[in-house]
Amino acid sequence: MEIGFLTWYFKKKTLEELFEWAEKNKFSGIELDDCPEDISRVKELIKRHPQVKVHALGRARNYLVGTQDQRKEVIDLLVRDIEIAPELGIKVINIFAGRDPLKPLDDNLKLFQDVFTPLVEHAKKYKVFLAMENCAQRNWWPTGGNLAHTPELWRKLFELVPGENLGLTFDPSHFIWQRMDYLKAVQEFGSRIYYTHAKDCEVHLEILADRGIYGEEWWHYRLPGWGEMDWPGFFTMLRKVGYQGPIGIEHEDRYWNKHDDQLMHGLIMARDFLQRFDF
Repeated sequence: MEIGFLTWYFKKKTLEELFEWAEKNKFSGIELDDCPEDISRVKELIKRHPQVKVHALGRARNYLVGTQDQRKEVIDLLVRDIEIAPELGIKVINIFAGRDPLKPLDDNLKLFQDVFTPLVEHAKKYKVFLAMENCAQRNWWPTGGNLAHTPELWRKLFELVPGENLGLTFDPSHFIWQRMDYLKAVQEFGSRIYYTHAKDCEVHLEILADRGIYGEEWWHYRLPGWGEMDWPGFFTMLRKVGYQGPIGIEHEDRYWNKHDDQLMHGLIMARDFLQRFDF
């Protein structure tokens, strides 16, 4: 099993340092967030560290909000990623679908179809897969700033844009605090899962009982193995549906993220935990 990690939470480490550290600590790859303009730098790092792949690019944006010109700015970034991904040997780009909070659901679905139909066709041309992460992005809008955050909505989105170059970055932690069944979702959408994040979640029932679902601080993301996830069940289901892609650790555990050294220690703990489920 290939185990890597996301780069977005490192604020002080250079890309060179992250590649070197990943190789030294036997991570098979990284998810590169917001690919730099100078891709020759990335090519050189891939060449210098052949044991460290770039498992995926990350371009986390809201592609549906704002004016047409504002949307074009972020869409152009994704188009560039699609076109350079093959040069870097990358097949998956992790994205959010986005959502316009001022529009009702049906209008957002139509907007999604209009925006993503040509993007998915462009991705097909370059043999790249766009993988929507299922984070609700509550910080964008209380009802969810990202359309692609529930199985019910996935069915609608895949019906509107059915091309196989559109799929999912599956993060089970988001299912836990939303109280949804991540095992059932893997079983139903296994063929659409192109990348998987490894992140756990802890729910504090005593705080939830006091503040309700619209309150804050009643759940927190944790390192794999430190929350409520059924990891044996999750990896069993991934095997059942035939998933053979990498596992990217997304480190958002507040107990191990005060500085880069803690982040790295947390990644090593997560790596050691996940290795027991090796494919």
